[in-house]
Amino acid sequence: MAFRLLIVGLVSILGQVVLLRELAVALYGIELTYVLGIGAWLLGTGLGAALRARSSVPRPMHVSLLLLVFSILLPLDVVFIRAMRHVFGGVSGAYLPIPQQLLGIAVTLIPVGIVLGLLFQWSARLYMTDARTPAAAYAVESLGGVLGGLASTLTLKWGIPNAGTALLCSVFALIPLMTFGGRSQVQRAPRILALFLTALWAVALVKVPDLDRLTTGWNHAHLTLTRDTPYGRVSVTRLDHQISVYENDVLSFETEGTSAEEIVQLAMLSHPQPRDVLILGGGLEGMALCVLQHDPARVDYVELNGQMLRTVQPLLPAEFRQSLADPRVHVIEGDPRRELARLPGYDVIVVAMPEPVSGQANRFYTREFFEQVAAHLQPGGVLAFRLRSAENFWPQPLILRNGGIIRAVQSVFKSVTVLPGTSHLVLASSSSSPNDPDTLANRWVARGIQARLVQPSYIRYLHTNDRRAQIERQFMDTVAPVNTDERPICYHFAVTVWLSKFYPRLLRSGGLFGQSWDPWKVALSFALFCGVVIGITRLMARRRAELLVLMGVAGCCGMVLETILLLRFQSESGILYQDIGLLLTLFMLGLAVGAGLAARFGKSSTGGAVNLARMSVLTLVCFALLSFLIAWRVSYGGMAGTLEVGAALLVCGAMVAAIFGLAGFAAGSSGPGVGSLYSADLAGGCVGSLTASLCLIPLAGLALSALACGLICLVAMLLVRR
Repeated sequence: MAFRLLIVGLVSILGQVVLLRELAVALYGIELTYVLGIGAWLLGTGLGAALRARSSVPRPMHVSLLLLVFSILLPLDVVFIRAMRHVFGGVSGAYLPIPQQLLGIAVTLIPVGIVLGLLFQWSARLYMTDARTPAAAYAVESLGGVLGGLASTLTLKWGIPNAGTALLCSVFALIPLMTFGGRSQVQRAPRILALFLTALWAVALVKVPDLDRLTTGWNHAHLTLTRDTPYGRVSVTRLDHQISVYENDVLSFETEGTSAEEIVQLAMLSHPQPRDVLILGGGLEGMALCVLQHDPARVDYVELNGQMLRTVQPLLPAEFRQSLADPRVHVIEGDPRRELARLPGYDVIVVAMPEPVSGQANRFYTREFFEQVAAHLQPGGVLAFRLRSAENFWPQPLILRNGGIIRAVQSVFKSVTVLPGTSHLVLASSSSSPNDPDTLANRWVARGIQARLVQPSYIRYLHTNDRRAQIERQFMDTVAPVNTDERPICYHFAVTVWLSKFYPRLLRSGGLFGQSWDPWKVALSFALFCGVVIGITRLMARRRAELLVLMGVAGCCGMVLETILLLRFQSESGILYQDIGLLLTLFMLGLAVGAGLAARFGKSSTGGAVNLARMSVLTLVCFALLSFLIAWRVSYGGMAGTLEVGAALLVCGAMVAAIFGLAGFAAGSSGPGVGSLYSADLAGGCVGSLTASLCLIPLAGLALSALACGLICLVAMLLVRR
């Protein structure tokens, strides 16, 4: 049964990645989808693990049937997600109402989660019939998770579409039915059905490019091509001469628009003689073409998503392709923040990265990023970026979001100018930038600029209309926290702005949790709440409740620390999916190591409950020390490299799994079973994921969130009894 348990771990992680990717596309890349999706997945898996927790040992036949059910459910879920907007009667290009979004997430993830929870519980209990421990079962399942994490990264690196990965995952689930077990364990009918499904999925794999294009075309008329990349799904449509590019089904740009010239021409005109120019993102929109009109000596264009560049570039209009092929233009594939550290100084830096609606994009709108940009600007150099807004009505969350970004810019640059529009243009410089529209108009004429929108009359309008003064007063009167890497407050308000589309009352609020932004109060409130739960459980003096709460606390703190480490890594080193996949794999490896060590200790321990209690206290102390170390390293700008973050994730996973293993030994035969402990672990992880992403990290910051976890681990020692 060890192999089946390994397969359960593999398909759990791989299937989760597949469905979360699909949901991210179906719900337009909103990062809240990941948070809600992980919560729903953990909820479903926890329910499955808790079902029939005290029943007799299941039959191997039951495990085989569940593997068959999973193999069928996963591809059907992929098809359902791609058709979800039509199933729920949504308007093309518009968000589904929140209840329908939540229903889609629940219908997709909870049933599969229940199946996998039952699979772990039944496979683990069969595995334990040979005198093996819960910790050993947890270790084997975690090793399968390591393989699943590697598979999710490698399939994407090898260019296999997400739909193809789903089919491969379904085939992996069928392998135990076809290769292991005699007639007494696997009946003939399930084996034949497994062979039939394997043949069916194999044929579908051969046809997966056609199937991928067919199902993606349900949401894109005139689809030309679609491709899964490390940063999202890229879809390209063509209608006459207009090329439209979508990333996670959100319109990234189209070739007939004027957004590129708006930001580039105004930025270039703000400098008297721009010779060296850097473009961060947005190069496929035609920005290089606009920059070349000013006769620069060198143009560096950094593109985060290299696969999108290579996919879309051949389809662009001829003048766009020619501008990127100009000898003065140098195209660099890589993370803009990482590449910026290696590049020389510039006269103009244009930041055209996506809106800060996610933790990934927020890192291009923080004080630390603006400090990095300032260090690479020549004297008199200009920074330009855009912020989506509204021309007439500014809801309170939008004011606070933009205010946090503007305050971050103002803390670095001497001169900051905001030009109004549906997308505000922000120009910043360490010296006074020209605000005289006549000077800019004269430069426009002298350089012989050809533009459809940015002409002298438009320049004068932007600098002289009454809304500019109104915006400046608005920012002066707004008290908003500075958006930083350590405290990404912008993400919190971006989530609130998005939710206000469905719940207009949020438009007048200061965020999901009001305007109480004292980070210490937020962190200590979280720690105090968990401490109260632990204290009440201790007063109940029931061993079963104490063990379940202890496991829930471990799962919660483990998920919070994992989120902190991943956010810290992406803010400093980039969100390359391959790196993140490696880090998640290291966390799963830590789970396997911790569970293995706990199993070995349990078998060799001769001190009984006394030694078990001491080891539990020691594990919690180590967990707390790890949390304090992370808080200290984050506070002083460390904990960013792959090696350091990976090591911390490995140790974090080992702590969570060690507590699981020790709790399993403490439970004995009269305490909670392996399914109940696993369910408590997942429930705690669900709470930790939602709390960390929505309020704790944005409002308290990374360091104080880690500090709160350390305090909770110390208080959790109250649950350890001899």
